[in-house]
Amino acid sequence: MEAPVLAETTPREQLRVQVTGNTLEVQTDRECRRQLRAVYELPEGIDPDRAEARLQDGVLTLKLAKAESAVARRIEIQ
Repeated sequence: MEAPVLAETTPREQLRVQVTGNTLEVQTDRECRRQLRAVYELPEGIDPDRAEARLQDGVLTLKLAKAESAVARRIEIQ
């Protein structure tokens, strides 16, 4: 997910990104002159501990990884 409009004029320190269960929330701090809050429903099986956010050249990029339990695993036939 990339959100250039959100990050265009907002410093990194004033952005907050949070994953809780299958919900992603992106918002600005109250001190920010441009208030924004966006909430997205994520598919099942996202690992919040492996989520990454990067702000570069005004673009907020989020990387969300599947949980190990959601990744297919080959089962040996005996």
